[in-house]
Amino acid sequence: MGGIGSTRWGGHLRRQTVEEGYRLSTNPLFATVKGGCKSGGWLSWTRTRMGVQETVARIRYVYYPQPAPGRLRFRYTVHRRSPIDMDYVVNLETTVPHFDGVRWWFRCPLIFNKQSCGRRCGKLYLPAGSTKFGCRQCHDLTYQSCQESHEFDRLFRTVASISGHRFEDVKKILAN
Repeated sequence: MGGIGSTRWGGHLRRQTVEEGYRLSTNPLFATVKGGCKSGGWLSWTRTRMGVQETVARIRYVYYPQPAPGRLRFRYTVHRRSPIDMDYVVNLETTVPHFDGVRWWFRCPLIFNKQSCGRRCGKLYLPAGSTKFGCRQCHDLTYQSCQESHEFDRLFRTVASISGHRFEDVKKILAN
């Protein structure tokens, strides 16, 4: 157990999930941004260990309203073998929902094959091993619920073939 290939299950490599890394959401971030004014602050990620809350990561952001609708500048340090200082800009976009107000979006800042992704997204992610926040598709992330939903399918198929029952029936009975 725990040797080479132990992360393989179901015949394929397990993908990282959005829940395993850090994420930025436009909703709480722009609740603090004053429209039309340069502003900024710190975002922190915390965890509680043995009843004590500790900060595990911090990122400095500055909102620049021009050119409209604006952009965010992120500054933080990624700790690897040697610290890497990150400083880059994420462009923003706004839309007007049917129920009025303003909906903020990030434009993915990642670049692949000399092309900017630029995908419009409500959340940006920083998975383990990465240095820059980007969209879920660029980081090839999935959701934990997707990983778990088929976790026992191989077992259910084996039981179904041995018992002569349909896979769907076995899954329904054993999954509950």
